[in-house]
Amino acid sequence: MSVKVCFLCVCIVTLATSPLVAYEPEWVDAIVTSEAIARRDAAYMSVVSAGLMEPERGTEDAIRLVLSLAEGTRFQQRMLDANPHDPVTLGEFAFMLMLSHEVPGGVWYRLFPGPRYSVRELRARRIILEPGLPSHVVDGDRAFRIVTRLVAMEGEI
Repeated sequence: MSVKVCFLCVCIVTLATSPLVAYEPEWVDAIVTSEAIARRDAAYMSVVSAGLMEPERGTEDAIRLVLSLAEGTRFQQRMLDANPHDPVTLGEFAFMLMLSHEVPGGVWYRLFPGPRYSVRELRARRIILEPGLPSHVVDGDRAFRIVTRLVAMEGEI
């Protein structure tokens, strides 16, 4: 019985930390302790955790990849106009994650793909647990918790 419990604990810890393995330790420390993550770091986090880009490539490549994934949406123009060093909102981050991880959205997301319905979809799937509006800025700790839950639940999506 105790062997099964120990094995289960090891599996949970491995799944919870697997998205963090791909990132540089110094980068992780800087992001986790930041009060607001930049759009470029959010884009990097979303595409690397989805396995769409190697961690060695930079944040500029991550932004270009997110822009290509958002092609044809209003979000693409917003990203083009936005400063990559500005803080990312919860809605923008959720939309980046939905695009990069190919999370199928509900009816409203399919009709109006964007930040608002991305947050609603990830909240319905229990990936975003903490309260917050799509316009709220995301801190580093919350961003890693969201990515960790998304990667852990990815097999169920």
